[in-house]
Amino acid sequence: MTWKATLACSLPFVGLALSVIWAARIMLPGGEPLRRLEAIAATVLLLAMGYGTYTRNRVWSNEEGLWRQTVERHPRSIRGLENYALTLSSRGRHIEAFDSLWTARRVTPQSNVETAEIEATMGMVTAALKRDDEADDHFHMAMSLAADRSICHFLYAHWLEEQGARDKGYRSLLMGVFPGALGPAPTVRHDAPL
Repeated sequence: MTWKATLACSLPFVGLALSVIWAARIMLPGGEPLRRLEAIAATVLLLAMGYGTYTRNRVWSNEEGLWRQTVERHPRSIRGLENYALTLSSRGRHIEAFDSLWTARRVTPQSNVETAEIEATMGMVTAALKRDDEADDHFHMAMSLAADRSICHFLYAHWLEEQGARDKGYRSLLMGVFPGALGPAPTVRHDAPL
């Protein structure tokens, strides 16, 4: 997270804290002892909010911590599970990434766009695990669920290029960018595992 985004998230809370303190100051009666009490209460409140911001920013300091906490708090969050898997995979932890994607796949309803994107991502992760037949199955399942989703075709084309099948990858990429331009969409493969 950039410093601008962090600042944008924190500024409203500073204003909120100042508003609460000012409202308390207006409502409480005047006098020197109460002003000291107000100053102490304001200091304690600001320190508590500062500590809360500091601990929250520690979690947000890296992408893996952010998505791990998202998954812990919302275990059925499909987007959270998928983003956590992508973060794990980018760090070379492909088995953990696959497990997170498998969890997302189980909680996702059958035959929808999210399922297709998860299947395509599972294809990339299984390809990184050198399980090429399984990767091919995941890519075909993704394209059969949502043939019009360009991300499925893009990931498949990328994998095919890595396999040395550039022409086939180019065809898949064109199918994703211009659906129907090269003929019918890929057929459903019923032998692909869920």
